[in-house]
Amino acid sequence: ASFDDIDEQCDGLLIHSENFQALNLLMERYRGLVECVHIDPPYNTQTSGFLYKNDYQHSSWLAMMAERLFLAWETLAAEGNLLIHIDENEQERLHLLCDDLQFPSAGTIIWDKKNPMLGRKGIATQHEYVLWRTRADGSVYLRNVNQRMILEKAREIVQKHGAVTDEAKREFAAWVVSVPGLSGGERAYRFLDDDGRVYQSASLAAPEPRTHPKFFIPLAHPNTGKPCPVPPNGWSRAPETMQQLLAANAIIFGSDESVQPRRKLFLTAESQRQVSSVIEDAGRGKTDVDKLGLEFPYCHPVSLYVSLLGAAASDLESVVLDYFAGSGTTAHAVINLNREDGGRRKYILV
Repeated sequence: ASFDDIDEQCDGLLIHSENFQALNLLMERYRGLVECVHIDPPYNTQTSGFLYKNDYQHSSWLAMMAERLFLAWETLAAEGNLLIHIDENEQERLHLLCDDLQFPSAGTIIWDKKNPMLGRKGIATQHEYVLWRTRADGSVYLRNVNQRMILEKAREIVQKHGAVTDEAKREFAAWVVSVPGLSGGERAYRFLDDDGRVYQSASLAAPEPRTHPKFFIPLAHPNTGKPCPVPPNGWSRAPETMQQLLAANAIIFGSDESVQPRRKLFLTAESQRQVSSVIEDAGRGKTDVDKLGLEFPYCHPVSLYVSLLGAAASDLESVVLDYFAGSGTTAHAVINLNREDGGRRKYILV
């Protein structure tokens, strides 16, 4: 009561409680205000070393999960996301439970841990799952951290050379190819336009054969004036759109009319990349807690959570709830996200 703005003063809230009771307590204050519920519940195996009771029969485990999921769903905002980590032992039943609770699905992520569990019967398991349920109706996008980094480097190189010179273009392309952590799609943005815009080259060919003659009108080469080759299926865009692309300097021509024109796809600060159904992260959570001088039997890598929460809690003022908090990895990821982008996300851990 001595703080008028306690929410503003705190990075988050930690509740030490049985989580079903805690969710009931939180409901009055946070109903409809949480952008992301992110949990790593007991996987219902006898080998994972969780402090929670971890050897329920399937029906008891599902009842335990259902009670808490029902309450957690009520805390979600209108565009909120529910992310649940699970392995092959209960993934199918959890999927059906979420369907039964009528939580709309955004899809399921396969986390490739790059570390197969060898020596077991049958196939060596190398992955876990993240079930993604959502109140939102649309695509899910990663944070555009890499895009902003590429754009900033382009500005830096152009400024260094004083203009978009051939040497600047070569230096930028070499940097994009060499910098670690970029996806193949991001590395494709290795070209600098004469006005300093970053772009990649994309085909203008239609994926299926066109039938209308307008899609087979050739483009004239800007230097020779002669017609360039038309793709066998025709152009992917109508003539009006092709003229708009020409006016925007968004078409790439070869040295002469013998080369088929291609399109420039420009990278901007607003460019987004959709979350893939496979995420590769070989990090070990134990390494993260060891740095803090702590011990915990098993926890996920902070880097994985940063990727997931960066997409699920993209609003810089988001509230993130984790009611199976374990070693606090979710809070660690929220803190790291805020450090990176200046956000003021809050975490609630139980």
